[in-house]
Amino acid sequence: MRRSIWQKRIPSILGIIMIMLGVGVTSYLVKSGVLFITKASPDNTPKNVRITNVSDSSFSISYTTTKLVTGAISFGTSVDNLKNIALDDRDQQAGNVGLYNLHHISLRNLKPSTTYYFSITSGKDTFMNNNLPFKQTTGPVITSSPPSQNPITGKVVMPDGQTPDEALIYVTTEGAQTISTLVDKNGNYVLPINSIRSDNLESYVPVSNNTVFNMLLIDQALEESNVSFLINQANPVPLIVLSKNYNFVLSNAPIASQSANLQFHFSSFTASMPQVSQKAQIIVPKKNEGFTDQKPLFTGTASPSANVRIVIHSQTPIEGSVQADTSGNWEFRPDQQLSPGNHTISITTRDKSGILQTITQNFTVYAAGTQINGSAIISPTPTILTPTPSLTATPSPTLTLSPPPASSTADLTPSASPTATVAPVAIVVSPTAILTKTPRLVTGSKSALFVGIAGIITTISGAVLFLLSHGGI
Repeated sequence: MRRSIWQKRIPSILGIIMIMLGVGVTSYLVKSGVLFITKASPDNTPKNVRITNVSDSSFSISYTTTKLVTGAISFGTSVDNLKNIALDDRDQQAGNVGLYNLHHISLRNLKPSTTYYFSITSGKDTFMNNNLPFKQTTGPVITSSPPSQNPITGKVVMPDGQTPDEALIYVTTEGAQTISTLVDKNGNYVLPINSIRSDNLESYVPVSNNTVFNMLLIDQALEESNVSFLINQANPVPLIVLSKNYNFVLSNAPIASQSANLQFHFSSFTASMPQVSQKAQIIVPKKNEGFTDQKPLFTGTASPSANVRIVIHSQTPIEGSVQADTSGNWEFRPDQQLSPGNHTISITTRDKSGILQTITQNFTVYAAGTQINGSAIISPTPTILTPTPSLTATPSPTLTLSPPPASSTADLTPSASPTATVAPVAIVVSPTAILTKTPRLVTGSKSALFVGIAGIITTISGAVLFLLSHGGI
């Protein structure tokens, strides 16, 4: 009977080798700094970001996404420390996380007159304001009591008469801040306006019968309705059919118009994914590099537009901060001279995931006129050697005796005198070029992608072979 592949014994060592090979390829890519970068889906990018409901102890962030995703805010009082997390208002009430198109997140228990920095987590991605956190300052404490005023109430429905799954409402008046809320599951909304503040947040806004309020409504399909009404029409506001515009200031009749002449605009801004970061590193100084300049120029890389905090540890520590350019490059020169001796420079910056990184490098500063040590890079200089003469030996002169003729006396005639020739030999010495290999970060290249895929396939293949081996060696 023929045996199936599951019954055949395959050497386990082959599977183990392939697993090790795959792990080795993956480790190499990690150590080489090769990154496989994926872009955020435009469906979860926060749009129409607005900051509302600012008080001395809270404010709200709202935005829309075309895809149903989770939403949260990371915030803190420092750009480099967004350790606090706030969930959507509905999640805070329900105790679990939901998926939404319309997001409304309130930050509470804050300090008065304090600047808070925040980023938006939408789905699995983090969004900021052009690579930097958003920021908002809470209002001061108002000692006077808020005026007595009924809230704005009302109801919204879809064109088919059904209540919307989601809807956001924004309300403001001239000279006032914008307040907002979510519509409940029955289409109802309530917006207290007795504590609505001025646009500078320093006082409450007085309301009279002639005060005109402007309202913006957004449903889960991102359809909008613009509404204007007087304070005496605010409790309740006539029924609103989403995607239609209303101007009740002209008439109390709930007449809808697709092109109502409503001049007020609710401003908003956009969020963006942080740009792909460079690897945070110190380029100058290299390890144990020496300087004769007592104010050396330090350079390096970080995430584009990221803040880089620099500390030079010496007898008198020097601290500074620079911002990387849009390509991620930074440079720093201390404003005071460094004393001769050994020093350490540390940089602290945030990577593309928002995680703080600290990198340290040692270097040496020499006193003026001191020779740089061997760690410095010196250009190759040709070596000049003095030519050494080479002596060519010539045979010594010899005497040749010829027999004399019978009738004469013998002649003694020496042969031609040899000469010693000194031939100088020129020695040409060519300078040897010193090549310094600089590590290169390859980000998202096709070759790296192929290598990474090959490593993963090799690892999986090794695991399958190991299972097929049934432990045979």
